[in-house]
Amino acid sequence: MKRILVAADLTAGSAAAVGRACRIANAQSAELRFLHVLHAPATEREREAARLALHDQVENHSAAPQGVELDLAITVVDGNPAESILDEAGDFAADLVVLGTHGEPKLSDAIFGTVGSHVMRHSNCPVLVVQDDDGRPYEQILAAIGGDEDDRLLQMAFTISTPKDVHIVHAYGSAFESLFGTGDVMEDVRTEQEVQLLRVRRSLAAAGVPASSVRLHNVVREGDVMDVIGSAWREAEPDLLVMGTHGRGGIARLFLGSYAEHVLFGYRSDILILRSGGRTAAPA
Repeated sequence: MKRILVAADLTAGSAAAVGRACRIANAQSAELRFLHVLHAPATEREREAARLALHDQVENHSAAPQGVELDLAITVVDGNPAESILDEAGDFAADLVVLGTHGEPKLSDAIFGTVGSHVMRHSNCPVLVVQDDDGRPYEQILAAIGGDEDDRLLQMAFTISTPKDVHIVHAYGSAFESLFGTGDVMEDVRTEQEVQLLRVRRSLAAAGVPASSVRLHNVVREGDVMDVIGSAWREAEPDLLVMGTHGRGGIARLFLGSYAEHVLFGYRSDILILRSGGRTAAPA
């Protein structure tokens, strides 16, 4: 990982995102860029005030010795926040975009808020939503994945974590579309288990994590995928929830309606997510 973009709105939530991004960047020797978006039109005085405030916020989370002036890559723009974040991520060729929640750690504020939702729907790189303690290590991982491109997401997850347990979600036989479509459901489940275990082991190896140091757990349950993720989350209490939306079926429904909002509301863990797809106009 070479480049990390942090979108900070100068709230307490974005301070946690800044702290987490700094930790990841230090561990990976990655380049950091910080972005703050003001509502248009903004004056030069407002831009400078925002830049100084963001500089102070980053300094509080940096590993630099006290009194050392940091030369930080800070960009302050005015305009549409979602499109500004996506444009900056593209211009920077970011490998990871880090977002923070607003105020109290409510996942719905980030994922289903106008800005966060649009960024995660259209980002070409993984997006990390930080809503928990930025110093908490990612040791317990809950992975809800469904497609070939999720190898990239898993490798990112294992690169930024120190995994001890990885819980892999498999849902089947719900009244809604399952992860595996229709047909011989149990045979699909067995095949999917094998595929996902291989995918996880391959991604661990790519991230330089010895497979022998990680316990893998299959979470196989009947039900709608979002319900299964919810019950698995409550049992595993993961530090990081990894969600891929490339594959067929239920996981992609995260972006298709408000149902997932009710399931995920209030989860106190960070989320790493990757959604492929083209760019569309941002919401007003």
